[in-house]
Amino acid sequence: METNGNFTDALLMDRMTRGGTAKPPVFDFSVGEGFAAWATFFVVSICSKFLGPYMPRCGLPMLTAYLIVGAICGPFSLDIVKAKTLPALSYINQFALAYITMSAGAELMMEELKPMIWKLMAAVLGMFTLVIAVCSAAFGWVS
Repeated sequence: METNGNFTDALLMDRMTRGGTAKPPVFDFSVGEGFAAWATFFVVSICSKFLGPYMPRCGLPMLTAYLIVGAICGPFSLDIVKAKTLPALSYINQFALAYITMSAGAELMMEELKPMIWKLMAAVLGMFTLVIAVCSAAFGWVS
């Protein structure tokens, strides 16, 4: 295998000479397609921004608009955002998750939650116990 002097190529060559089966990472999109992915992302973001203010009229948070537009434009419905360009937008996913959790947390009112704190804690404890029990039973049944 020829290398072009790249550090990653040298590591792959080292692994392969030791009998390993290392394969180089494959990115099947070019720089132009990466730019197209970003442009598509911004168009989808603008669409969700315009749809957002209509959600409270329906009794839903504005985050619902972002999720709906993302689901409609994603690779499993209209395919506006192509599946092969998703690796170029992977760190946007991380930022979006942080934004969604911050926005959802900003909508919580502590005054409304204080009377229900014991019920909430019981619900969380119940869900935790149920998940542990179901997972333990499933792993015990499989093994």
